[in-house]
Amino acid sequence: MVLALMVEAGEAIQTTDWKTWRPNHKASKAKFRKEVIDIMHFAINLCIAAAIKDDEVYKLFMQKNRTNIRRILKTRKNPK
Repeated sequence: MVLALMVEAGEAIQTTDWKTWRPNHKASKAKFRKEVIDIMHFAINLCIAAAIKDDEVYKLFMQKNRTNIRRILKTRKNPK
């Protein structure tokens, strides 16, 4: 499942215009959104495999999100 998630993330990147040396490549929001849903499919399967219940997903996500926001704000105050 982890490998599948990583592959889908790579496919999502390919739908963007990250290759600046390819000016003719057009980003596709519709394709990107499809790949994001594919990523979510495998992420949810990982949650199931880890026995994380649906109500826990939100709680754990919000806890981690608060931690990440604090880290970002700290980095902005004290850039290296």
